[in-house]
Amino acid sequence: MDHFKSILSKGKKFAKPELKTCLEEFEEKLNKVHAEKKEQEVTARNAQAHQEKMGSLETFTSSCSSGVEGVEVDSNEEGEVINASIEDTNGSRRGCIS
Repeated sequence: MDHFKSILSKGKKFAKPELKTCLEEFEEKLNKVHAEKKEQEVTARNAQAHQEKMGSLETFTSSCSSGVEGVEVDSNEEGEVINASIEDTNGSRRGCIS
């Protein structure tokens, strides 16, 4: 990008007025395309970060739900079977995200 700008600035110094207007139009288009490209790169980075977050959330919820399905107790032990998703007093579930 800087190379184009330096060439354009040198060209403007020694160009005729008609060519200067063409060079200015080209410079405007170049700046516009450059700004759009930067915006697309930022959008792509944000999308990648979002996908990574969603992927980690999926693995968390799948591992959480697989651990909640059933709790086994050794037949030799006596006592209560405690489920990891115990309900609070207000009825909401604790433990994993539903």
